[in-house]
Amino acid sequence: MVIPYFVIALIVVFVAVIVGAPVGWIIKQNRRRGNFASASAAILFGTLAVVFGEIIYLAWLIWRWYGVFSLSAAARVLPDYYRSNDLFFLVMKFMAALFSVVLAYEMSKPKQAKLKL
Repeated sequence: MVIPYFVIALIVVFVAVIVGAPVGWIIKQNRRRGNFASASAAILFGTLAVVFGEIIYLAWLIWRWYGVFSLSAAARVLPDYYRSNDLFFLVMKFMAALFSVVLAYEMSKPKQAKLKL
């Protein structure tokens, strides 16, 4: 089955929104934050969400193939899993991760006052 690149790009954007939007929204709920705190928290937690999401995805693949769910095994074989894939796959994964972190960063920024005195 061949999936067009446009459909893959839409799926990547959808996954990035699902991962990045909750991170930015949760940070935005904290009323007492500055620009630096919200930006650094969004970048840190957005990156952690992407990494843990990849480990959970790989653990699911291992469970599907072998019937064993192991997060430690998934974390151990994650570099080999990436090395064994093609360039298009890696670029799509990187773009999803980047879009997810940027979305979390943009959503977490404090609102600027609309009225300047």
